[in-house]
Amino acid sequence: MKLCAHKVDVRLLCVKCRQLPLFPSGAGYDRAEGERQRDKGMDRADARASDRASAWRAAAKARIAYLAGTLEPFSADDVTTVVEDAAEHGADSRALGALFSEARRAGLIRHAGFRRTERAASHAGPRSLWRGDWQG
Repeated sequence: MKLCAHKVDVRLLCVKCRQLPLFPSGAGYDRAEGERQRDKGMDRADARASDRASAWRAAAKARIAYLAGTLEPFSADDVTTVVEDAAEHGADSRALGALFSEARRAGLIRHAGFRRTERAASHAGPRSLWRGDWQG
């Protein structure tokens, strides 16, 4: 068993150092498999969007590139406020996550934290913040 500096099992919350385990381990936890499943799901959503809604996909990619160029933090909310609703174009709105991943892998953006969404349908859930990652 691994312990924190206060001799508390790292799988539990230590009230002194207030740390939670970043990546739980044990039965049912496999970070690498979780990442593979995430990528597989995003690829499926992206494939449906690219087949059925190429105009929506192109507009979303252009908006991400524009926001990255400002070098200010932005989230998916900042893309969806300008890009029309995916469902109106026959696209799966989950494909937006795949576009952010694509931009991250291409070195266009980097993760910059979290903020709560203002979209009522998303129940004020956390959204990733992104920032342009241009090496100039």
